[in-house]
Amino acid sequence: MDAAFESAVAQCQAGNPWPFITGYLKVRTKDNQIVTFALNAVQDYARRQLTGVDYIIKPRQAGFSTLNLARAFAPAVCIPYFNAAAVTISTDEGKTRQRMFKTIATFIEQMEEKYQPKTRHMQDDFVEFENGSQLYVGTAGSRQFGRSDTIHFLMLSEIPHWQDAEAESVLTSSMESVPLGGTIICETTPGKLGSYAHGLWVDAKEGKSRFHPIFIPWFWHTEYALAEGDADALPRDRGPIDLADDERDIARLFPQDGIPVADRIRWRRLKRAERKEIFFSEYPEDEVSCWHVTLANVFSVKHIRQMMAGVLAPLRSAGDVIYWKEPNPSQSYVVCGDAAEGIVGRDYSAGVVLSVQSGEHVARIHGYLAPDAFARGCVDLAAAYNGAKLGFLMDARGRMCAQAAVSRLGYGNMYRHRDFDRRTEGPGNYGLPETHAHKAQMVAGLRQAVEDGEFRTYDKELLQELLEYQRFEGDKFGAPPGRHDDLVAAAMGAHQMRLVQPMKPAMQAGANQRVVAYPAGVL
Repeated sequence: MDAAFESAVAQCQAGNPWPFITGYLKVRTKDNQIVTFALNAVQDYARRQLTGVDYIIKPRQAGFSTLNLARAFAPAVCIPYFNAAAVTISTDEGKTRQRMFKTIATFIEQMEEKYQPKTRHMQDDFVEFENGSQLYVGTAGSRQFGRSDTIHFLMLSEIPHWQDAEAESVLTSSMESVPLGGTIICETTPGKLGSYAHGLWVDAKEGKSRFHPIFIPWFWHTEYALAEGDADALPRDRGPIDLADDERDIARLFPQDGIPVADRIRWRRLKRAERKEIFFSEYPEDEVSCWHVTLANVFSVKHIRQMMAGVLAPLRSAGDVIYWKEPNPSQSYVVCGDAAEGIVGRDYSAGVVLSVQSGEHVARIHGYLAPDAFARGCVDLAAAYNGAKLGFLMDARGRMCAQAAVSRLGYGNMYRHRDFDRRTEGPGNYGLPETHAHKAQMVAGLRQAVEDGEFRTYDKELLQELLEYQRFEGDKFGAPPGRHDDLVAAAMGAHQMRLVQPMKPAMQAGANQRVVAYPAGVL
């Protein structure tokens, strides 16, 4: 063995497999050529982000399965008694598993003979090397991982496309098999919104699991572009092209890497024509709308994607409050709060500030806030935004907040509700009722506003909740199990308050401000 090879092996044993992978492994390209493994741009980006326990959302055919199989293979060859396992979907008659193991076989067969590892056993899903290391490639459900197994490298491929029960079972058992310091990698295109895999991704984003989230959109891959005149482009797009509004929005996210915007848009148009709506899951553009929805989802995915392309970084934040736009003296605002108990790990308290004139969501309060603290936060927000009209969704905690805002904090510009179908005198009750009928009206109102462009948010968390929000059996609405809809509830309430507010800005709010009653039953 030469010194360079021995150095690559030593580096792999010390935790750096890349000299071995890029120096001694060969792969088969899409055009059936055998070449030395070289990292493409998105593979190299992922390599630099890896922590050891990672969840990668990636586009199709960008080389991530090959990358991670190489990460499993290299230490199995270089480190005695190293155990690696790769698990993939079980619903395609084993085709993906066979393709993955063929990649492993190519690594072995195409190494120079003097470097080629010796094997004791090799089947169509398993190889044992002479150094005692083992590498297994199987499908979800084909093998149970128990506490007696020790797996040093675990690869879970396309987990959103497993059955939820399979995903939970395999992940639970296999995580027990990987010792601390071992490697776990989930790499996949997105799947169904609300699935077990989707919840796993959201938990990773929120810091609620060991997984480190890595999101890679399709337009980071330099191969996904078609030049002017390319015969693979749609016939109408082979010459110069003009960009549509949604294309201009997504083009703002493209990297400045020398590839013309039009070339990426030509490729995008071709793939959208071929893959239809599934394009956004196979070739993700943002980490929220890439998860595909079902017929139960309430809000328009198309319009949410448009808002995702226009998301702004917060202007500033202070504790549980985030601001996207400062108060405009020429505009009036509404604030609606959905109060919770303030217990960590349960529901959040959420308040949304909307511009009456534009329908823009300009600020929010969101956190584990008890009713008293939440009431004060909402009053402070309302006062800051030109003495905004303030209302709460009127469950028991909402009533506590309204009482605190009026009696203890002295806020005068409170929203009152009165149904048109009731022949009652007086100004009505504080806040927005949460009966089944009123909730259905609020859902319909915000859904229409989203589709008409009468509501706009820059808040990724609210957009996530809008995508997840569903209609359940019995005409009930809410988030999938284990997820939240607090921001959606506050946004729906704020939109309904907005519908009945005058277009002129409010006067300065204060304890002595006269309470003006506007009926909410206009839906």
